[in-house]
Order: sequence, then structure tokens, then C-alpha cells
Amino acid sequence: MKMIVYLITQLSELLERESIERQSLLTGKKKKDSEESISWEESRLKTLHFMYIILQLSLHRVFDPPVAEEDFINCFANAAFRTLENPIMAHVRYKNVRLSVYQILGSLNARFDYSLSCSFNLVQELKLFEHMVSPLAEAVEVFFREYGCRSIVMEVIQEISRLDSKELSRDASATKSYSSFLLEITERLPDSVKPSLSLLIHHLDGESYMMRKCILNILGEIVMRVLSKEDLDDISKENRSQFLEYLEDYIHDSNAHVRSSVLAMWSKLCVAKAIPLSRQNSVLKRTLGRLQDKSSNVRKQAVTLLTSLLQCNPYTFSLPIEELESQLSEENKKYEELEAAASKGQDIKKWDDEAIARSHRWDIYDDEDFDEDEDIYGGIKSFFEVSPLPGPEDESLGKQRILVAYLKDSVSFGRLMNDSLPCMCQLLASKQVSDILEAIDFFVTAFEFGLLNAMMGVRRMLSLIWSQEAVVKDAVVKAYKRLFIDVGSSSGGSLQVVKNLIVLVRGATLGECASLEALVGLLVDSRDIQKDCYTILWQIFTHVMPDTSEESACDALLLIGMIALKEPSVVSSNIPILVEHAFGPRGHKSFRLVTEACKALMKIVPPFKSDSLETPHRFDEDDPLFESLHKILVQGMSSKERFDYIPMAKAAITVIYDLSEHPDRRMGMIAKELMIGKELIG
Repeated sequence: MKMIVYLITQLSELLERESIERQSLLTGKKKKDSEESISWEESRLKTLHFMYIILQLSLHRVFDPPVAEEDFINCFANAAFRTLENPIMAHVRYKNVRLSVYQILGSLNARFDYSLSCSFNLVQELKLFEHMVSPLAEAVEVFFREYGCRSIVMEVIQEISRLDSKELSRDASATKSYSSFLLEITERLPDSVKPSLSLLIHHLDGESYMMRKCILNILGEIVMRVLSKEDLDDISKENRSQFLEYLEDYIHDSNAHVRSSVLAMWSKLCVAKAIPLSRQNSVLKRTLGRLQDKSSNVRKQAVTLLTSLLQCNPYTFSLPIEELESQLSEENKKYEELEAAASKGQDIKKWDDEAIARSHRWDIYDDEDFDEDEDIYGGIKSFFEVSPLPGPEDESLGKQRILVAYLKDSVSFGRLMNDSLPCMCQLLASKQVSDILEAIDFFVTAFEFGLLNAMMGVRRMLSLIWSQEAVVKDAVVKAYKRLFIDVGSSSGGSLQVVKNLIVLVRGATLGECASLEALVGLLVDSRDIQKDCYTILWQIFTHVMPDTSEESACDALLLIGMIALKEPSVVSSNIPILVEHAFGPRGHKSFRLVTEACKALMKIVPPFKSDSLETPHRFDEDDPLFESLHKILVQGMSSKERFDYIPMAKAAITVIYDLSEHPDRRMGMIAKELMIGKELIG
């Protein structure tokens, strides 16, 4: 039996070694497999199955004393590990072969107490063969679940914990394998890894950044998979707090890879709702410092974490921070009043207990003592009859305490988020595309979740429409489409879309309007702004839409002009309406309305080409359009102190010269009347 085992295991090792050598020689080359290779591929699984059958026999009878020799056990183990050393074993199609190897090693662990040696060999294999990470992690799970080897996880972790920190720092390839393996078994067996974490913690102080990153990710996985339940005992809560403390501290690790990895883990914890509310603000505060990190990956992960915290937060920001603080002050006063009343109730309860105790001794009291008890009972009676206040653990006091804590956290969270906005605006101007994309995503999320000051970043994004990077330009268009078009389409149709666009236009600077015009043009081209919106804009401009202010009418006209850049017919087919409403009585009261109307009219003028033979379309010099502008320019001169007269006059003169048949005649008449008016005034 021994000889059979020796021969079959040695033959298996030999053939596997040759197979590995052939694989290394054929890497990158398409050569036909030899007959020996094909033969071993067909026989490998049968050989492993035969070894497994042998291990199920009563092998102790072969030995005297009846204990299997170490060399005998090693024959099976070495053959099994040699099989896994072949890189092709990591492929999906060799799953059955891997399972056969796990069965052999599992039998050795369960029947021949091989687990310690198995753990040692497993770590050595990880050091030498990077591709064995997943197969060996899978093997450990099989040993644990199917063969009852409960100690195998701790034994493997012990072996890795004994590795020298300097050696880990020098051998990056081996450290990468150890780290990947530890993370994978944590994902597979989190409850079994948790008791052994104390063996690994010392590596956080080591030189190897890969091992630090690994340990911190393990801590995060344990918190997420094991310590995020609601019914945790005190020890588990303490462990969770300790693990999160480590993760929080290493946000400022000296190595950028570690900082980036820790921030990514915090994002995962946030999405999994595994961060206690009491810790969110401290994590947020530390994350703000990473927004200006020298590493672009760290900055990216920091912005991602802020976005996740904003998406998963339980607070509301629809009110200004100042109003939340005022509400907090009011609720805090109520809480103090309830607490004072509860304290008074405790004192009276104490008096009550004392009085009852004394009542049993009234027979030995003199008259003076009896009078004292009378006073105590009188106090109790008056207390309960007049104002029966709650005790210290009363439900109302508990609710008020929770409300005050919630408002405190809400104010703190909101202030920290507002503090992040200037840094986020700086990232929008970064040279790194990843910074810009993450910042755009953050501002979209912040705006959707009601962070009031987020509009600052949303407006700042407009200038990115001119970016030379196609991915940035696309991200900007998608962001505005998501915030102002899609939201409106889903909630109130075209009317809501128009209202959203008016909000965006209102208060925009000259530069923002230019960027917005380019954005609107792209949205018109893509048919995201539909023709129903054009009709609604005209209704708002003409005050057909009820409850329309003059400011909204001007904003609607500004949007009509932006649309006309791509769809000139929107203006050219409605010139009579434009003249009637913008250049009539309303125009004399609102020069801004006239200015926007003139700008909209200019959009129907085709771009001038020097080699074009076509004569540009012009209106008669007596057209009502020019008559109306004539009156506004002359009569508005008396209101020249109004700051918006000059911009209006400039726009009106441009329209006259670009659209009139004989602009000089019209301007001569206007100039003459203006001079006469000036002389009369003088």
C-alpha cells in the first residue's frame, strides 16, 4: 500500500511539473498540445479521485503503531498542492479538479490532524504562487464548512501574523498574495476571522502599506458583515467602535494607497448603512481634509464618500442652517424644562418614600415630627393635583432628548457639508478629469437632496460645457438633464421643465448665460427640450399663464432667445406677438424686456458670409417693429438715469441696423428727435 501511494503521488507530481513547464513555454504561443499533455489532462481527475478513495480506507492498520507516518501523509499533501500550483487550476473549467484537491486535503486535516502543517504549507504556497489566492481561500472555506476544521482559519492567520514586517515590505508580490487571501477568506468566513483579528492588528504599525491596507479592509468587512446588526451585545459594540476608530485614524495614513482604500471602505460602510450616526460627523470632518490631497485617487475617493454620506444621511437640508439652529435652540429649551420637571418629580418621589417610611413610626414621634410629615404629604398632594409632571424616564422626555440629538447632528452635518462646497468648486476647475467628474456627481446629489448652497456648484458647472474633454462635456449635459429636465418630465410635464429652466436662468451672470445658451442648444438638438416647452414659454412671456410676474416673462424671453439659436422659427413665426408685448406699453416700463426681445430677434439673423450671394432678409423701414423701437428709444431718454436704458438702446440700435432696409434713415430720425428733446429740456 505504501509503495502504491508513493508511486502514484510521485507520478502525479512529475506529470504536473511537466504540465506547468509546458504551460510556461507555450505562454503567448498557439501550439498544439502534445499527446502526453492530452493524456494527463484526461487522467488527472481520475488520479486525484483514486487518492481520495485510498484516504477513506482504514490506513492505520498499515502502520505499527497504528498512526500514519508523516512522510506518508506528505505524499498526498505534496501531490495535492502540486496540482494547485498549475496556473490553469484557477480557471473555471477546472473546478472539479480543485474540488478533488480540497477533498484530499480536507480528509488529511480531518482524519490525520494535518491542519497545522496544511496552514504552514498554504502560506508558503501563497508566497510563491500568486494565482493560488482564490483556490486556497476556497479550500479554507471547504475545510471549515464541510470537514469541520474550525481552527484552520485561526491557524492560517497565525502563520501570516508571524511574518516579519520588513520582509513584507521587501517582498511586494508575496504581500499582495497574503493581503488578497486574507480579504477573500474574510468575505467568505467573516465570523471566523473576527476572533483572530487581534493577531493581525500589529501589522497596522508595520512598514508594508499593502498589509496596512489589507488589515483596514478586513476591519471594514467585519463591521459591515458581522457588527452591523441591531441586537449587538456590549462587547460587540465595543469591538465595532474600536474597528471604526482604526478606520477613522488611517484616513490620514502616510501612504496615498492606504488613504484611498480606507475612504473607499468608508463609502462601502455608508452604502451598507453600517456607520453609527454618532460617528458620521467625525468621519465627514476628516474626509474634508482629503479633498485637497496631493493624490488624485484620494481626492476621488473623498468626493465619492461625501456623495455617499449625502445620499444615505437621515437629515434634511430644505431649511437654511440658521433656521435649523433656531429650531434646535427652541427644542433644547423644552428639553431643559422637561428635565427640570422630571428632576423635581424625582425629589417629590423621594419625599413620598420618606413619608411612607416615617408613617410606620408615627407612634414614637412627638408633635413636632408629626407636623413635619404633614408638610411632606401636603407637598406631595399639591404636586400631583396641580401639575403631575413626568418622571426622568418618561416617554416625552426620551423623545425630546432624541429630537435634540437629531437636530444637533443635523446642524453639524449640514455645516460640514456647506464647508465642503468651496473645495468642491475648486475641483470643478481641476486639471484631473476624475476630480471634475466626481465633483459634478457630488453637486448633482447635493442639489437633489436639498442642500441649499449646492446651487453655487450647479451654476459653476455651466462653464464646463466648453470643456475640450468629451467625457466632461457629456457629464455636464447629463447632470443638467437629470436635475432640470428629467425631474420636470416625471413630476409635472413640460410646465415643470420650463419652471426649472427659469430657476436656472434667474440671477445668472453674463458668462453663465453664454454657457447656458450652449447647453440649451445641445438639449434642443437632442429633443430633450420639446416643442411643448416653446408654447409654454410664449404663454409666460405674454402673461397668458396665470400668476406670471414680469421677471418670469423676461426669463422666459431669454430662454426663447437661447432656443432660437438652434430653432430660429421659434422667433421668426412670432414676431407680431413679440412686437406687441415687448415693444408696446410693457416695453416702456421694462427696458430689460425690450433688451431680451432685441436679443431674441438677432437670433433670426443668419451668420454673415463674405462669399455668400444671398441677400439677407430685411424688414421695411416702416415696419411696426422699428416704429415701436423708435418710440421706446426717444421716450425712454427721459429715463436715462435707469441703469438698463443704455444696454437696451445698444440692443435696439443693433436690431435696426441688422434688420431694417434703410437703417440710416431711421437712426437719423431718432437722433434728430433726441437732439430736439435735449434742447427742450435744456
